[in-house]
Amino acid sequence: MKLYICANGYTEKQKKEAEACIEELTKAGHDCHLSSAPECDLIISIGGDGALLRAAQTALRFDKPLFGINSGRLGYLCALSIQEISRFEDVLALCHVHKRTILEYEWEGERKLAVNDVVIGKKNFGQTVDLLFECGDVKMPVRGDGLILATPTGSTAYNYSAGGPLLEGDQKDLAVTPICAHNPEAKPLVIPDDRTLTVVNRRDNAGIYADGEYIGDLKEKITVNASKQILKLLLP
Repeated sequence: MKLYICANGYTEKQKKEAEACIEELTKAGHDCHLSSAPECDLIISIGGDGALLRAAQTALRFDKPLFGINSGRLGYLCALSIQEISRFEDVLALCHVHKRTILEYEWEGERKLAVNDVVIGKKNFGQTVDLLFECGDVKMPVRGDGLILATPTGSTAYNYSAGGPLLEGDQKDLAVTPICAHNPEAKPLVIPDDRTLTVVNRRDNAGIYADGEYIGDLKEKITVNASKQILKLLLP
């Protein structure tokens, strides 16, 4: 099997773990690549959930299934720990393709995707943002630290930490959760994923963050939808 490897390499420990993992997979007869993702059968993430979210962008770009090997802390989305790499074949045989909803939005004329969440939040610790969430007839002001728009996959991440609702992985809904809001109208919501979500910035100090990465400053508003594309996540 041709495997495209996306590995964390921030520290020497991570680099050595990734090298050992690739060596083990190669010994098992797999053809491991660090380039040429389009020709590969499977995208392999080596790291924690953050590494998997970054690898997911490659999996989505080339419409490939994604398999996570956890060498990080939590590894909630990973199928296997790096200490169990010798069991790769057995675990892979037990895996099913979990079709995960992802978010889609446009930024500077470019279509972008997020697996966990899109967050509109404050850029500076001592400030608050003034947002207006709109979805059909629903209009909800949010004055506080920001607003999380989360997929079912992302509902167990930042959304959960902020007191948002937990969703089943295959649930056809999105979670909308204010962050430390101090106006009483701002409450967590569950919205069907066929709706369009719009966030209007009413004070010029908000940023856009997708899957934990800073995207840019939100000047006026952003529109977010559940994408027609899905993430093919392999889990036993």
